[in-house]
Amino acid sequence: MQRPRLFTALVYLKITHPVKRWYDSWYPLIAAVLCAIIFAIFTAKGVKVDIFGEDGLMKSINGLAGILVGFFIAALAAVATFPGRDMDLVMPGKPPTLTDSEITEGKPKDLSRRAFLSFLFGYLTFAALALFALGSLAAALYPLPPFEFPHAAYLGNLVFVFTYSFLLANVGVNALLGIHYLAYRIHVKPRQVRRLSTNDEDH
Repeated sequence: MQRPRLFTALVYLKITHPVKRWYDSWYPLIAAVLCAIIFAIFTAKGVKVDIFGEDGLMKSINGLAGILVGFFIAALAAVATFPGRDMDLVMPGKPPTLTDSEITEGKPKDLSRRAFLSFLFGYLTFAALALFALGSLAAALYPLPPFEFPHAAYLGNLVFVFTYSFLLANVGVNALLGIHYLAYRIHVKPRQVRRLSTNDEDH
């Protein structure tokens, strides 16, 4: 079955690498748990956390998400047109690997810097749009109608804070990874990267 073209950006999640799982899952999960705990503690102490208000967190984050969409699209265009033969070589060391039924015909393929960064910024554009849409929808639906269950509103807010924080942290840490490559790593020759990797192993 052919994948819908609207979700091609999610192919990035199929890329595997021992370190990548930290950026995709573990760092965002840690951030989401911490945010949920802080929200629960503040609520238990009677501190009002303004999430959906006129000057709440959601409005500020949505404004940032809108800016990030433009930045990620510009970064994607820059990566696609960045000159240099090294950009099209397989990444040195242990390269990230993609296995996809359409792109790699179901076989594992080691990625070049250009391919990896294109997938990364394509995914970040999609995720930032999802972040903006989720935040806008939540703000539009708030406040929720009353429930018979007395703690339903609190639990709903807690679940939302956890989910939204996870997605926000996922975008944040992967954006920092992309900035690291754009600002530094793409300018380092493959031979230098191998030397750096060897020194890291020695230490």
